[in-house]
Amino acid sequence: LLPVITLLLGYKQIQSCFAWHPFKEFNIEKSDSTIRIITWNIKGMFGLSGSNYKQTRLLEQIPATIKELNPDIICLQEFNIAINPKDPHSKTLNSFADWMPYHYFASDFYNGGTGYYMGSIIFSKYKILDSGKVKFRSPLSESLIYADVQVGDSALRIYTTHMQSFQFKPSDFAAIQKLKNQDDGALEASEITFEKMVNAFGYRGGQADTIRNELDK
Repeated sequence: LLPVITLLLGYKQIQSCFAWHPFKEFNIEKSDSTIRIITWNIKGMFGLSGSNYKQTRLLEQIPATIKELNPDIICLQEFNIAINPKDPHSKTLNSFADWMPYHYFASDFYNGGTGYYMGSIIFSKYKILDSGKVKFRSPLSESLIYADVQVGDSALRIYTTHMQSFQFKPSDFAAIQKLKNQDDGALEASEITFEKMVNAFGYRGGQADTIRNELDK
């Protein structure tokens, strides 16, 4: 009974985290007056698999999946660009360039060992008139970025960001599964996971204020 009550009390949070619309059907077709925006944390286009074969396939599958949805604007978080021309991730921009001619990429992290730049990116079918980013005061988040796109005679500002990460590892997901199954050791395993969540939400509170201030300008 307690888990049910907890879910009911937090239904608004659940609605904001999960795209669950049981009484609405997604229609791939859209009118000329509709602007379709897709946002996706693509985890560097690696996915969760450690297999090189699967990771290479994802480099093809993720852009193809997005293209099938016929978007006008795409917002991606944890987008990787490699500086080594032999690395498949050096061609991540090319995967979208032929059907998304405009983009704004903000690099927030650089891994010298792998030669990867990572951050959020906005792709657009519409011309980008202006763009910029607002840095957060936190160690493990991407910037709040924006792009002003020209839609007809109007300019539309698009924002995207990746707020403070929980930094979950496989052990944390295993702890969550233990809680679901009420396994032995679930409470002990969940303490570290809970601590990570508290730390992340502490940073996210300040980030939410920053975003609100930017939207109110």
